[in-house]
Order: sequence, then C-alpha cells, then structure tokens
Amino acid sequence: MPRKKLTPEQIAEQKQQEEDLEKATQCAKLKALQEREHALFNEFQLQRDKLNHFWIIAKKQLEDKKAELRNKEREIQDVQERHNREITVLKQRVKHLLFEHQTETTDAKTEGVVSLKLAQDGHRESEEELRRDRRALAAELREMEAAHEAYLRELRRDQDQSMTELRLDFERESRELQMQYEHRLERMRRELFESREAEIRRIEARKAKHVAQLLQAHEHAFADIKRYYTSIKHSNLDMIKSLKEEVHDLKRQEEMDEKKIVSIAQENKKLSVPLAQALEDARALRAEKEAYEADLIELRDTKVSIMELEAQLNTVRWEHEILTERHARLERERDELRQRFTEALYEVQQKAGFRNLLLERRMEAAEVEVEKRGVQLAELLARVEDGSKADEVRGRLDEVLETKEAAVAELRTELDRVVAAHNSALVAFASRLAERGVGPDELGFRPMAAKDILRPLGLASGPEAAMGTATAAAAAGGGRARTAGQASRQSEGAGAAAAAGAAAASSGAGGMPRLGVSGRQRVRAYVPAQALAPSVAAGGPRAAAAAAAMAGAGP
Repeated sequence: MPRKKLTPEQIAEQKQQEEDLEKATQCAKLKALQEREHALFNEFQLQRDKLNHFWIIAKKQLEDKKAELRNKEREIQDVQERHNREITVLKQRVKHLLFEHQTETTDAKTEGVVSLKLAQDGHRESEEELRRDRRALAAELREMEAAHEAYLRELRRDQDQSMTELRLDFERESRELQMQYEHRLERMRRELFESREAEIRRIEARKAKHVAQLLQAHEHAFADIKRYYTSIKHSNLDMIKSLKEEVHDLKRQEEMDEKKIVSIAQENKKLSVPLAQALEDARALRAEKEAYEADLIELRDTKVSIMELEAQLNTVRWEHEILTERHARLERERDELRQRFTEALYEVQQKAGFRNLLLERRMEAAEVEVEKRGVQLAELLARVEDGSKADEVRGRLDEVLETKEAAVAELRTELDRVVAAHNSALVAFASRLAERGVGPDELGFRPMAAKDILRPLGLASGPEAAMGTATAAAAAGGGRARTAGQASRQSEGAGAAAAAGAAAASSGAGGMPRLGVSGRQRVRAYVPAQALAPSVAAGGPRAAAAAAAMAGAGP
C-alpha cells in the first residue's frame, strides 16, 4: 500500500517534534549521567573516577554519533523511494570499501592487543622480579639486625664483665688498704708500747726526786692536755662515725691509746716528747684515714653511677625492643598496603584496557556507519532536483550541527576540568608518597598523565591535535569540492578547511576548533578530523576518498 505523502510543513513539524523529543531524552540522559558521575566521584578513588569519567565521555560521544545517524536516516527515508537503484549501487561500492577497511583495522587492532598483552606480561614478570629482590633485601636487613643484636649482646656481656672486674678490683684494693692500715696501727702500737716501757724504766729512777716539784706543773699540764685531747676526741668521733665497721677497731684502739697517754702524762712531764711524736703519727693516720674515706666515697659514687648506667641501659634496651617491634609491624603494614594497592591498580588498569578496547571497537563501527551514511547523504543531496527542499534540509542540518557542537564544547570543558583534577590528584599523590618515604621507583608502576590517557582515545591536546585537525579539515574541504563538482561548493569547502586549520592551530589544550563561521563549517572541519582520521590513516586511499566524500557532502 503506498505511503501517504506529507506536506513540507507537516514534515517540518513532525521532524521538529521528533527533534524536541530527542533533545529532551538526551537532556534527561545527560542529567542522569551527571548525577551518577557525581555519586561515583565521591565513592571511588581518583584512578577509578578518572577511568569512569572518560568512559562516560566516550559514551556521550557515541550517543551523539548515534543521534546524528538517526537524523540522517530520517532524512534519507524521505527521498529513498526515488533513489533506490542509485543507493543500491553506492551501497555495494561502500560495502566493499568498508569491508576492506574493517579487515585491515581489525588486523591492526588484533596485533595491537597481542603486543599490549605481551608487554603487560613482561611488565608483570619484571614486577615479580622486583618483588623477589625486595624480599631478598628484607631478609638481608633482618640478618643484619640479628647480627646487630648479637653484637649488642656481646657488648653488654663485655661491659658486665668489665664492671665485675672493676668491682672486684675496688674491693681487693679496699681490703688491701684496710689490712695495710691495720698492720701499720699494730706496728705503731708495739713501738709506742716499747718506747713507753723504756721511758718508764728510765723515769722510775728519778721519779721520787721530781714528784714533789713537778706535781703542780703536772696538774696544769694535765688540765691543758685533757682539754686539748677532749676537743680532739670530739672532732675525731664525728669523722670516725663515717668509717662504720671498717674503722671500728681503729677508733677503739685510738681511745685506749689516748687513755694510756693521759696516764703516762700524769706520771711524768717528760712523756710529752713521745706524746708529740704519737700525735704527729696520729695526724698522719688521720690523713690516711681521710684518703681512705675519700676512696670509699669515690667507690660509692662509682657504684651509684654504674647502677644508673645499668638502669639507663635497660631502659634503652626496652625502648629499642619496642621500636624494633613497631618498625617490623609498620614494614608489614607497608608491604601489605603496597601489595593491595598494586593489585587494585593492576586490576583497574586491566579493566580500563578492556573497556577502552571495547569502546574503540564500538567507535570504529560507528565511524564506519557514519562514513556510509555520509556518502549516501552526499549522493542524495547531489541528485536532489528541488532547490527549496534542499535548502530546508540544509538549514535543519545546520541547526542540528550547531546544537551538537555546543554539546561537544560543553563536554570539552568538562574534559578540561577532569584533566586538571587528574593532574592535581597526581601531584597530591606524589606529595603523600614523599611524606610516607616511598619513592616513585618503589611503586612498581608509573602513574599515567592525562595526555597519555587521552591520546589513545583520539582526544590528544596541544600542537599534535591541532595539526591533525587542520590536515583532516583540509582533506574534508577538498573532498567536498571533488564530490559535488560545483564551483560554489568548492569555494565554500576550501574556506571551511582554511578556517578549521587556523582554528585547530590556535585551539590550545582543548583541541576544539573555535571559528567565527557557521555551525555547518565548524562541524565539517572538526568531525572528520576527530572521528575519521584514524579510519583514513588505516584504510588507505579508498577510505580516504570515502571520508573526503562524507566531509564534502552537505545540503
């Protein structure tokens, strides 16, 4: 049953409604994707957020391509009945070209995946080798710590042995000094006793004669001597108390000597001469006693300092054991965290690689379909006889292209923001690693910069992207002129190519051409460079001709 033909106003109204519905659906999808992106941004880590965000961007670009494809399909359906025969021939031609191009690109992608897998295996083996080296170094460090502990124990044993020897030496010297002083005191005691006996025998002969004359003088001398020795006795008692048991015998003998000297002084005044000698000897003994007391004090201080040093040594030993345990625990935690981080990162990289490969294949299929639809659209518009209908289709296409260009500009702005956040995250990550004392070589991988991630996706920024955009735009303009074969369209395509080349050369980090021309010219200059440049490079002359025809075809 033949389909009822619609008036141009009805067709325009229907297409306007469909475009509004498509735009509303697209806005709802974009809003849902944005909300989900914000939720995932707070949940996942920076690396996963980066990968998911790039995946969302690629998905949006794919949806844009699908939307453009649907629009072109609607336009083709309006004039398909009049050009079935021509379209069939063109489909056959494009089918052969696309089949050859797809075969070549599939082989190239397969080789790339195989080489990437081999490189990953090599990196994994080198990483495992580095882990084994690290474990060997850790074992060597533990052996060095054990040797250090043995050396410390040997030092402690030597120190204890030297302290014991010093203690024994001091005790031996103390006993020798004590025995020496006792021998000297005993010898002095015998000498005094012998001199006293001799003096008594000499004095007894003259004692009776001088008793009466010397009695009074003896009493005065006795009183003076008694006062003198009493003061000496009190002063000596304070010093003798510090000697305790070591000088107890010496004190008792000294008191007996003092009593004997007093009794001898009562008998005869001439005993003052040996008494003075005895006093001089007693002073010498006191000096020796003071020296011995000083030695005892020094020995006591040495013992106290040794005890303090032992306490400090025990404290330091205890602190060293605690620090050793803490260091071992921290090393275990660091190794565990590093292992977990490496495993998680490797898993994320592997998943991202598979997702990127899947997205690339989908993008290749979309590019092939876009090329096919572009060639068909170019041939259709070239054979359209109704000029008003062609102008109307051209105007609608310009509006759609301007809308898509605005969406692409927004996505490019969002991409710049994500790239800046990614670079900031890399800087923060490097600073945190430096604070933790972990060097970049110890990670086992190299963090990827934003340009390294964007380049495989066809979103490389800088002079390279500008050059690629300018080259593709020039090819698009020339191809459009060759396909249409009209002088006016040739000048229009050349102007669009020149403007696109200038804008691509000055676009900067974003890679988006900024031209002061219509939306149709901007999209013609930009879309072939971004979407068709990989296909043109991989497909050879025939793919280049198809891409040029698509770029040059238009209302």
